[in-house]
Amino acid sequence: RTAYFWRANVGPYSLPKDLEVVVDASPRYWNGEVIWDIDGIEPARLSRRVQLSGGLSVLPRWLLKLASHPETVRRLWAHLHLLQNRCLREFALRVFQDPDLAVPFVISPASRDHHHQEPGGLLQHSLECMIQLPKIAGLAQDEWEVARIAVLFHDIGKIHMAYGQTRGSAEGVLSRHDDATLEVLAPHLAWLRAQDADLLAALKHHLLWHPRLGRPWMPGVLLVRCLDQISAALDARRRAFGDRPRKTQYARLAVRGPENRFWRLASPGGTGMHGEDSA
Repeated sequence: RTAYFWRANVGPYSLPKDLEVVVDASPRYWNGEVIWDIDGIEPARLSRRVQLSGGLSVLPRWLLKLASHPETVRRLWAHLHLLQNRCLREFALRVFQDPDLAVPFVISPASRDHHHQEPGGLLQHSLECMIQLPKIAGLAQDEWEVARIAVLFHDIGKIHMAYGQTRGSAEGVLSRHDDATLEVLAPHLAWLRAQDADLLAALKHHLLWHPRLGRPWMPGVLLVRCLDQISAALDARRRAFGDRPRKTQYARLAVRGPENRFWRLASPGGTGMHGEDSA
């Protein structure tokens, strides 16, 4: 990554090689790359912030600053800290401390024109799925949390698809976003493997399973796929009906991708995953 010093007093210039330091920096986008402006440097062993926070638990200010929906990021952070499995919790926190992944994840749309197509829609769709994923009787706590992490990151490969840009990427045209999932998460999956190889295997199974493979080895995999489809369908239906009168029962969303025809009951009432009238 690229970083710039703009001040003469940012910190000591004679730091020993390989010394771990704490850096105050602000990110910005330049030519599709995250650039850092450094405001201050201090040795990590002298930093009171590291002593108090333990590092990973603190929500990065730069992530809030760049996010399309900062409050959604705060909600995400709260839900990550509710995870009981330490390895899964730290895995997710590491991903969101990685600006090359976290920044595009919180500013990108979830699709070009199918569902959650607004800036920040990828985060909104993913967090919505994570929050709504039910705790089914018979599903162990760790299995449930693996499914929650999987559904949170099931679309992270879309950060390489350039959905939010006027000109799409060649990768977005020639490959499926699912194929990029493990590539995007690779360094953090390597960390998880070193911590708990079984957790890694379970998470990869949840991320890579497809119906053509037959019934999954772990039932939680079915929840991941179900929540993804429900969230996408509800958002597409909301857009299809728009501001039409409640008595309108049929609507169609004329976009590329899956068929988007919707019918609804004429009776009023009911709320969807968005906490609003399902219209």
